[in-house]
Amino acid sequence: MLPLEIWYAMFCVVAVIAIIYTIYKVIWYTVKMHSLYRKIKKLENNFMQVKFLRPFYQIVFGAKGNPDFIIRKKGVDYEVAVISSISTHSRWNFEKDCEDFFLEVRKYNNAFYNLYKNSANVPEHAKMYKRETRFSTQYLELSEPSDKYAKQIILLYPRPKLITYAHSKLDYLKPGDKILDHEIMYIEDLWEMLQT
Repeated sequence: MLPLEIWYAMFCVVAVIAIIYTIYKVIWYTVKMHSLYRKIKKLENNFMQVKFLRPFYQIVFGAKGNPDFIIRKKGVDYEVAVISSISTHSRWNFEKDCEDFFLEVRKYNNAFYNLYKNSANVPEHAKMYKRETRFSTQYLELSEPSDKYAKQIILLYPRPKLITYAHSKLDYLKPGDKILDHEIMYIEDLWEMLQT
């Protein structure tokens, strides 16, 4: 058995590593969000206008799913709701209960992988759920579908590792798929759409 001093030293090392990693992630996320803001502001030119519907910091600290800005290009409007999380090496799972939408960010947990790896007669999504730890769950306030927009867009930024949608079953999502008539996009897809 290791002496108490060694256990304490190991705990201190792990704690310092965790603190350094947390500081790194916060700085990385702040830089990413600032970069997104600058990219959106650069869209404003003779052909496009951007109208922010709420302060930019609300993307991080405000309600998720609310429209953040409208892009007008040659008289055509696109409503954009940015959904963001600091945890990108994770699965972002959109869920719908009877009436409401939620976003659950789930992080893969390597420590428990082998416990469920060879479970018989268990659906793959159930095994995946057991191997993950919930990072956060947030209520989504998606706007109602509207004909006044050419597209209503859910912009996922930064890009998550995996996107799923759970209602009656689990579906894997990709850019171009829709949730309540809102099209899912990554930043590259939004730029490509606006260039055409």
